[in-house]
Amino acid sequence: MDVADKIIADLVNAVPVDKIRTKAIKLGVNPKRWGMVLAECRRKISLAANYNRDEKLALSISRLEYQYAQAVALKDGKLGIQAQRELNKLLGLYHAQPAAAEGPEGAVSQDDALVRGYLAPLVEGGEELPLPELARLAAQRIINA
Repeated sequence: MDVADKIIADLVNAVPVDKIRTKAIKLGVNPKRWGMVLAECRRKISLAANYNRDEKLALSISRLEYQYAQAVALKDGKLGIQAQRELNKLLGLYHAQPAAAEGPEGAVSQDDALVRGYLAPLVEGGEELPLPELARLAAQRIINA
């Protein structure tokens, strides 16, 4: 297990970042590169979480499509409509998708900038993190304080 994997395991197990930093430096991480190493490990965790979510979403969609096919085969209109309704909810077809947080020139909205300004000081390396991950880590730190 390399150092990055150990850092990721500690982050997932909610070990405080300062303890992870000390351990990582003992294992050979350059203290000047600590922020970059930490950000990369958090990025890997986010990618893994998104992969798992996408996998579960695909599984849910295929199950609902199977239920719909069964309803059609059995000529059960009520079950078919219910399966289609759930599939539409899952796919977000009932509501318009929210607009992106970025403006026409890629500028971050004022609300996002304000939120980031409050949360970034709570998390080491918070300036580089995506806003949802920053919010999760800040909430975790507040809860554990």
